[in-house]
Amino acid sequence: MKRLYETANLDYIFLDYPFAYLNEATKAMLDLAIYMDTPLDIAMARGVIRDYHELDVVSYMKEYSLHGRNVKASADEVVNGSLPVANIIKVVKEKIHFKKGSGKLVNKTK
Repeated sequence: MKRLYETANLDYIFLDYPFAYLNEATKAMLDLAIYMDTPLDIAMARGVIRDYHELDVVSYMKEYSLHGRNVKASADEVVNGSLPVANIIKVVKEKIHFKKGSGKLVNKTK
């Protein structure tokens, strides 16, 4: 990611990565961290559906239970992850445009 961040001429880089500012290697490169506040059952079901072919379910659940819940407090923004995907996209776009236009963060919302 560091090479991409330093060399690519991109307006945005989106990471589907649950550790945001908690990762020392990437936190200096982040302008905005948005946490999808999704109920545990929905988050785990989505993860298992997405990753089952690559990870065994028990390993995924152990990893999530150890690290998945610690990220919310370190995020700049919190979005209700149980909203329909179209609504989540709309909210995230609004937060990015607000941040880009004013240089200020919006209050954390649910």
